[in-house]
This record gives sequence, structure tokens and C-alpha cells, in this order.
Amino acid sequence: MKLAPKHEIDVKLLEKLRPLGLGESMAQRVISHFGSPRLEMILFDLDPIKRNPYLLMDVEGISFKRADGIAMSLGITNDNDPRRRKALIKHTLEQNASLGHTYLPKPKLLKELKKARIFEADDLLKEMLVDGELHISGSNNDEIFLLKYWMAEVGIASVLSARKQLGTTNDKITSPWLRNPVDDFPELKDDADQTNVILSFLGQKDIIITGGPGTGKSHLTKIICKILDRTGQSYALCAPTGKAAKRLQEVTGHAAKTIHRFLGGTVETSHYSTFEWKYNAGNQITKYDTIVIDECSMLDVNLAWKLIQAIPNEVNLIFIGDVDQLAPIGPGAFFRDLIKSGITSTYWLKTNHRQGKGSLIAENALRINRGEMRLTMGDDLSFIEASNPIAAREKILNLILKLAEDYPNMLEDVQVLSPQKSTVVGVTALNEMLRFELNPNAKSNQKFSVGDKVMQTRNNYKLQIFNGFCGIIADETKTDYLINFFGNDKQVKYPKSLSRSQLMLAYCCTVHKYQGSECKAGIIVISSSHTWMLTRNLIYTGITRFKEKCILLADMMGLKRAIHNTKEQTRYSRLLEKLHEANIAPKHPIVSQGKK
Repeated sequence: MKLAPKHEIDVKLLEKLRPLGLGESMAQRVISHFGSPRLEMILFDLDPIKRNPYLLMDVEGISFKRADGIAMSLGITNDNDPRRRKALIKHTLEQNASLGHTYLPKPKLLKELKKARIFEADDLLKEMLVDGELHISGSNNDEIFLLKYWMAEVGIASVLSARKQLGTTNDKITSPWLRNPVDDFPELKDDADQTNVILSFLGQKDIIITGGPGTGKSHLTKIICKILDRTGQSYALCAPTGKAAKRLQEVTGHAAKTIHRFLGGTVETSHYSTFEWKYNAGNQITKYDTIVIDECSMLDVNLAWKLIQAIPNEVNLIFIGDVDQLAPIGPGAFFRDLIKSGITSTYWLKTNHRQGKGSLIAENALRINRGEMRLTMGDDLSFIEASNPIAAREKILNLILKLAEDYPNMLEDVQVLSPQKSTVVGVTALNEMLRFELNPNAKSNQKFSVGDKVMQTRNNYKLQIFNGFCGIIADETKTDYLINFFGNDKQVKYPKSLSRSQLMLAYCCTVHKYQGSECKAGIIVISSSHTWMLTRNLIYTGITRFKEKCILLADMMGLKRAIHNTKEQTRYSRLLEKLHEANIAPKHPIVSQGKK
């Protein structure tokens, strides 16, 4: 078939989508999802979308509300229309996936659907099951999955089962000098746990390395890379986020990619850049002997499945992360379940090297993890009581200004963390307050101004700026911001058209958002007004983000609640059960060298 010029096709497709009320950026995603911009326009058929505009919800960034608006513009105005009601069921399950659930118990789903004025859902659920949108399981058919999350859990269990059946011996690394690797890496003699990891890595096919911040996970990764280099093994390094991949690259001196980038690439057209998966179960990555995945605690089951299915079973895998950190924002708790299953040998690192011996940050992080309230305060860790949220707000600015005396490069070296976005001591309110106090150029009629500290909120492969990157707006033109992202050698010309959807103020951010990052000093705001967000692993994760100084600005009730609360919000997931059902793991976890 003779194709029309690529630029002409792009323009025609964008024009064809314009009546749906989609802007250029969103239209580009629709084109990528439903049709190829390289083919003749006739091959991209809009009829299915016009018949059911809620299909657009499968496109990243198009919410139920957006699709519902498009449906109304196309004449679908009846709230009881089956297409709309099914879309609401899907929307409800997706919303709960963002809270960590791969499925919902039917009673909970029905209760939530009543809020959307859907009082009878049995027939709709049956139709969605037949149409391949849902999977329903459980002893009473009372567990409702979106099909993709059920397939992810079943797929992970199936692949891990196949990997185990191939055996657990690593026979790819053979070299006489490796009989006693400690001689080549003398620093291992100071940490028996690290030595044990290296000796085990040399003989085992897959391993898990876990431990708190500063216990040597990155150092071990560097040693593993050296061993792989010396033995002529090919390998790849990857991580869930751009900032984690960048830190991994800095630590090891080897290229590291986000898992998305590792498994795919960008499609460049004359108008846009969009992401497409390249590797999967039918097109696996075959050029590596070993793949190292860092920050695995941030992996949800969906991304874990996309990664695992794309890697041949013969390839060695090394999973690295801190299992005590916060669970991923997405569905499931892959890393936690992987360790609990015992399918892969797990090695715990217990000696903290980051803050140094005697560090109160390290010492108290361990105490918090054990649920102890008796904390020791000093120069690097201090507690300042704020009896209520208003008192906390008044103290934050003075604390920030005081930290600025010790850290002249304050916007880069100091970070404020809060458990959640809402409340007067949440991220949104604190960002507004700190912005106008710390940036003399801040303007109330502009979302961003020159001098603002900002954070990237999604991966942008075209700009090579990734989710979680922070920086300062150095200047602006009519169409662009000029941003100095921390750790980047070059100033980034950042289109203002992207800023509203891809940037946020970053004087303060949530602990979840800052997971995987670190800086020299900062403040963690802990208020009893944060209620359900206060958990032990949230405080543990927050305090260990800081290398030199951490200030706990808290009321005693909130701090006590957080340290004693080990019960995270229940995550409805069947991954661990599926591992057991496949008879690939014992009922109790096997942890090398005993349990932590």
C-alpha cells in the first residue's frame, strides 16, 4: 500500500479528532492507542469511538468525566445508558486500583456504585464478564477484577513458577578469581550481610536484596556491575521512576533506564512524541544475561507484569528495594508479596552506612520501624511540637529560614514533606504559603513564576525529564520556562503548554511523591489532622529521605498514632495466594539467613 506523506497524515488525523473536543496533545495519545499515524487516514476508524465514546477511557489521561463529556456532545445523554453505567463500573474499579486494589469485593463495589446511582449491577457485571472487561472469581463469585489486573497477577505467578522450574543455580558467572571475591572488594569485610549477598549472587540465578536506606543496596549494585563486567556478562539496569534510574546510573557509572523506557520507546512525529510498548511476551528482550531492577517497592503489579513477561526465563534477575517503605501508588504490593512468597531467596541488609555510625536519623529510623516511641533527639534529628495545624504553619517558615543559614543552596538541599495534599498543613496549602514567602517573584495570578521550585509529575521522554525531577525556574519567555533541574548539566527549555499538566510546585511534597529521592535536610510535618495517612512506614520512609538533618514538626497524638499504626489500608490483591496456589512457594516465607 502506498502511504501518504507522514506530516499530511498527522495533520488529517488531528483534524478528524478535533470535533471530539480533544486538544492536540490528547488527540496524539488517542491516535497512538487506536491507530497508527503512519497509515492512511481511512485505517483509523472513528466509528467505534462514536458508538461508544467511553472506549476513550483506555487512553492514558482521559478520565470518565472527560469521556462522559464527549459522550454527551455525541448525543448520549441518558444517565441509565448501559454504555455509561458500564463505564462507571470500570471507573470505580480503576479509582480503587489507584488506592492499591487489584480487585474489589462485590459488596464494597456495589456500595460504591450506589453513590453513582447504580442500584442494580448484576446484569451489567455479567455482560462485562462476557465482553472480556472483567474477571470474577472467589468462592462466591464475589471478587471483581478488571481483566488486566487479574491477568497481571496470574501472569506473574505463572512466569515465576516457570523460572523456578528451570532451577536456581547461576551457571553463567565462572571465573577463578571469584572463588574469594572478598579479596577483590575489601570493603565487604566490614559487613557480613553484604559479603553473603555477593557470595550468593555468584551461585544463584535470581535473588532479592532488601534493607533500609543506607544499608548498602546501591554499593552492592556497583560491585555486582563490576563482577559482571569482569566476567564478560551483558546486563541492564532499570528502575520504576526516572529519578531512581538516574540515581542508579550515578551510583554505578553504567547506563540505567526507567522500566518504561527499557520496555519501549517513543514514537516521534512532526507534531508529537508518544510512548509505545515495544517488548512483551511475544517480543522478549534477549540480549542480556542479567537484569537488575532497583527500587522494587515502587513496582505495582501492572508494571511488574509488563517487565517480567518481557524477560526470558533464562535471564538472571536481581530485585533490589526497601520492603519497609511505602507500598506502590498503583495496584498490589508486588515486592512485598514476592518476598513473602519465598519463591526467590531474600537477603536482608541491616547495617546502616549512609548517615554513619551514631547517626540519630539511622538509629531512630530503626526504632520507628520496631514501633518504639522512645526516640533520641540531637543535632541531626530533632522534634518540635506543634499542638495544632495552625501552630505548625507558623513554625514551618522560621524553621526553613533557619535551615537556609546552614544550607545556602536551600531550594535544592532542603525539602518539606507532608503526608497528604489536603488540610492546612497539607502539600497544597504549604506550597502556596512557602512560595510567596521564599520567592519574591511569585505572582498570585500565575501558577508558576521565575524562581519557583517545581517538580515534574510524569515522564517526558522528549525532554528527558522524568517523574519526580525537581528544579528551579530560572527564566521565561512568552512560550517557555527555562528550568534548571537539579543534577542536570543543561538548562531545559520547557514549553508552558505542558506546565499545567506536567509540573507542580515543590517547596513541599508528599512522602509518597518523594519516595526514591533524598536530600541533605528537611522537615516532616506530622499532624493528627492527617488521620488515615499516618502509618509507621510513612514516617520511616520520610525520615530516611534526609542524609544530614531531619526535623519532626508534629503533635504528640499524630506522632504516636503514626508509629503505632502498622495497618496500612487493606489492599485487595490475590498475587500472594496465586503464588501459593501454583505450588511454587511454601506457605511461609523463606528468608536467607533467617527472618529480619
